[in-house]
Amino acid sequence: MREGGRTGGPVAQLVRSLHRVVRLPRSREVARLLAQADDMRDAGRHSEAAGLYEAALALAPGKVGVHVQAGHMFKEASDFGAAARHYAEAERLAPGDADLQLQLGHFNKRVDRLAQARAHYARAVKLAPGWPEPQRELAELTKREAALDLSDEWTGDVPVPELLPGPIEPQSTGPLDAIRLRRLGGRRARTAKGMVPLLSGVEAIHGTCFCDRPLVEATVMIDEQVIAREPMEMVPTADPAVMKAVFNLWVDLSAIPAGLHRLDLVLADADGWTRRHVERIAVAAPVPAGDTAPFDSDGRVTLSPGNGCSVEQQVRALPSVVRSVHRVLMPAPAAILVLRTDQLGDMVVSVPALQRLRALFPAAQIVGLVTGANADLARSLGLFDEVLVADFPDDPDRRRRIMTADAQKALAARLAAYRFDVAIDLATSDVSRPLLQLTGARLTFGFDHGNSPWLDGGISGSVRDPRGDGDAAPQSGRVLALVERLGTLCATGAHIVRRSELGRDHLATLGLGPDEPFVVLHTGARVVFSRWPGFPELARAWLDRHPGKVVLLAEGTDVAGTLPAELHAENRLIVIDRRLAFDQLDALLSFAQLFVGNDSGPKHLAALRGTPVVSIHCARIGWAEWSQEQTGVVISRRVPCAGCALFHDADECGKGIACVTDIGWAEVLAAAEAAIA
Repeated sequence: MREGGRTGGPVAQLVRSLHRVVRLPRSREVARLLAQADDMRDAGRHSEAAGLYEAALALAPGKVGVHVQAGHMFKEASDFGAAARHYAEAERLAPGDADLQLQLGHFNKRVDRLAQARAHYARAVKLAPGWPEPQRELAELTKREAALDLSDEWTGDVPVPELLPGPIEPQSTGPLDAIRLRRLGGRRARTAKGMVPLLSGVEAIHGTCFCDRPLVEATVMIDEQVIAREPMEMVPTADPAVMKAVFNLWVDLSAIPAGLHRLDLVLADADGWTRRHVERIAVAAPVPAGDTAPFDSDGRVTLSPGNGCSVEQQVRALPSVVRSVHRVLMPAPAAILVLRTDQLGDMVVSVPALQRLRALFPAAQIVGLVTGANADLARSLGLFDEVLVADFPDDPDRRRRIMTADAQKALAARLAAYRFDVAIDLATSDVSRPLLQLTGARLTFGFDHGNSPWLDGGISGSVRDPRGDGDAAPQSGRVLALVERLGTLCATGAHIVRRSELGRDHLATLGLGPDEPFVVLHTGARVVFSRWPGFPELARAWLDRHPGKVVLLAEGTDVAGTLPAELHAENRLIVIDRRLAFDQLDALLSFAQLFVGNDSGPKHLAALRGTPVVSIHCARIGWAEWSQEQTGVVISRRVPCAGCALFHDADECGKGIACVTDIGWAEVLAAAEAAIA
């Protein structure tokens, strides 16, 4: 086993010098022994290599590099005493060698002498300032020791220590030149060699790299063919010597054949030096534009082939999407497949869930996929329209249920004829979860333990056993909860709730008469970069086209200070840049003709009170997840990087928050006018 180190360390120097010495018989014998030792080392025969290195030392004592190699081999052979003797002799002969100090640190860490390891790594840093490897090792040791430090453990004085403010830690810049991916495919696929990112159609490759010099260009290659190249954005950090490079490349993989491929992401500086990230990826065929999924994601972008423009130009030229809030709900499924491919008792505990499923979807065709062990019980329940028996035996040798390739193909062909909207696996374990991939269902549902990345939805919760890893609650309750969660996809129970005692008298002090029509524009949002910048233009256009007043809620923003003078002079515009009492705010939102705002609390309150709402949504999170549910529409942009979940670090977007800034005021105006038509 070769040990890493810097070029020119004592080992390399000694080997070069010894192999040059061929004039004397003793030198030739030493060279022969070293060559044999190297061969044994490379073959993994560590004990034999160690003996040969010691034989060479007997003929040529005092050679630092050979002592180090002997130490390595004895270490790999777990003869730590012999290894320590050779390392100690090497250090005596070369106390000022940084590479040797690094190797001594590795050895002492291996034998759990952490204090000695720290001392050797520290000497390596002192001897070779700027060498990153011993610095990383010191940092890892510090992290390991901190994890075992009990000095700041809870003493009982504070009920929940993690809620304390604690010190403000400086923002970490991370290791230099290491590429950190925020997004590479929205899902993952399982292959014979493990999990890989799954990409399809138009995708975003998004991330950062901390560096000490500007990076100018990011290149994406698939199977060594360049498919995208863009300039980088450089962002300063708290450390003046470190910059953050941001990349967000939008690529169209529609022409890439489905299957496994190699992806290279290459970041280059002005001198041509590169940093590279290489990964195996799976590419799937893009979903046809007309094939609607159960839920419509802003990350699903469809472009026109042969357009001639770049992917980014095409994406940014697309119109914004206006969706009714009722589209957050899935239509009641017409055909449901229920998997219970296990034992009799498993079917028994599923009866409450099956009864609830039938009550939730009384018009649906419900088909059961079961095993011979529970098929008769399934038929006797009267809850299935049809019962199918799967050949899915439990193999005691392989300790899992199995299905041959022919049986899989036959089952998939049989299930395809039903055109299932939903396939739900009621098993709490993962044993039958892979069968969902054979169902052809538009939505697959089940308990999600993180082992089925292709699963569309489900739940993962359990009631923890206080003394073990099992569940402390009945299985029937867990299965029932899964079915209830499926039901919430079609109906959440959200509805309009008005306050009968709330009157318009709360609006008088705001400059609104008892019968005066008005609309509310709310410019704020807790996530600052998600605030739409077009409210001044929208206010001007609305005042030009409609009677009544416009109330601009601008508390906590700088919108009021940036309004044009002519808008400030408009007597039908009321600008409120202070926090209102709740009853005032509630009355304002309850009696407005229309509310237009960012994704924030006031838009949800306005919808709760029944006011038509136009929500301007930043694609950092899914539009359906945080849409208002009772009234109105959501307007958003389709972008490949949707769902990035940016929060604190807006400078890591790489596209100027295009999912918000590219929404045009004319688009919002049209949606607002349609909402009250």
